[in-house]
Amino acid sequence: MAITTYTVGQPVRITATFKVGTTLTNPTTVTVQVKDPDGAVTTPAATNTSTGIYTVDITPAKKGRYAYRVAGTGACIAAAEGEFNARTEF
Repeated sequence: MAITTYTVGQPVRITATFKVGTTLTNPTTVTVQVKDPDGAVTTPAATNTSTGIYTVDITPAKKGRYAYRVAGTGACIAAAEGEFNARTEF
């Protein structure tokens, strides 16, 4: 799968869906980690938009590859990881 590219300063919305079986379920705790191109890790807060659905907005400040992980624990144990690129111009 191709990695999506965004522009530096453009918010990137990550959506994570948590299910137990086929039922949308809120984890007890959701943690987000984002690694920037220099290797620095931040932990932005996720927003619970509806049962089992969490979003986090990441605004890349520099060009390069970003990696993220959204993990749920407790009532729903699951994790998703991904990457995106940021560039300084179109």
